Amino acid sequence: MSILFEENRKELVAYIQEKNQNEGSVKTDVPSLYFFSTKSLLETVNVIYEPSLCVILQGSKSVSLGNQMYEYDPFKYLLSSTHIPAKININEASQQTPFVSLKITFTLEQIYEVL
Repeated sequence: MSILFEENRKELVAYIQEKNQNEGSVKTDVPSLYFFSTKSLLETVNVIYEPSLCVILQGSKSVSLGNQMYEYDPFKYLLSSTHIPAKININEASQQTPFVSLKITFTLEQIYEVL
């Protein structure tokens, strides 16, 4: 990772932790931007991903889509182009180093517009 990217990532993690004293999802003033943080490991939570780009800033996560398990962390991202059921696990989170991620959602109309 580049030094500039790493500095910006750490700055964003600190900002999110400062703004989000509680754990969980935080909606921002930007309608399609959400932050999520937790200090606890989570095992097998059922979710439905909406069309979105998910980026982990700190920690790691596993996502089960059908019979396939995918892991991602600050070096990988998840892109969902449609609504899809999944099972997630937060694999890396602690009091000292919470799991922190961001999600940018898209409408299907926005995706069709790009296509």
